[in-house]
Amino acid sequence: MVSGSIDLCFKEKDGWVIVDYKTNKIDNPEMQKEFILHYKPQLREYKKTFENITGEKVKETILLFLDNACEIKV
Repeated sequence: MVSGSIDLCFKEKDGWVIVDYKTNKIDNPEMQKEFILHYKPQLREYKKTFENITGEKVKETILLFLDNACEIKV
């Protein structure tokens, strides 16, 4: 069993965008790479589940690190 919830999703002209908020602080580019690898499967699962439930296309998934105001498209 997998449990989780999408923090934010919104529809643009060409598809849905899923945003996942994170509170981790990114101190350097290497940490950013590690976080992307760590959270990518979570966003992939959100995308797949959203598309299966709604039948609509997710065009983009984003990690938004609140501490740094850093947005990373995954």
